[in-house]
Formats: sequence, structure tokens, C-alpha cells
Amino acid sequence: MTIAIASFAVFAASQVGTPGPANMALLTTGASYGFRAALPFVAGVVLGKQLIIWPVGF
Repeated sequence: MTIAIASFAVFAASQVGTPGPANMALLTTGASYGFRAALPFVAGVVLGKQLIIWPVGF
């Protein structure tokens, strides 16, 4: 049981501490085109993630 908790803690820390591909794409878009121009892309990423997460939860 202790090894399972330690494994989970390492996995959780690595997932929280590293950016994913969406975060890197958002960073690049914002740096290239500016904050306001990147907002539709941000909305698309948020909507897309919600469309993936909500069905999995039910």
C-alpha cells in the first residue's frame, strides 16, 4: 500500500509540474499574436478539455 501511494505521489507531482501540449501551444500563440488575439484559442482549449472530461466523469 505504501508503494502505491508513493507511486501515485510521484505521478501526480510530475503531471502538475510539467506543462502539457495545450499549455505550450497557448504560450506560443499568446507570445506570437498577443493576449487578445489568443483568447479564442484559449476558449477552444477550455471547451475541448471540458468535452473530454465531462463524459469521462459520468
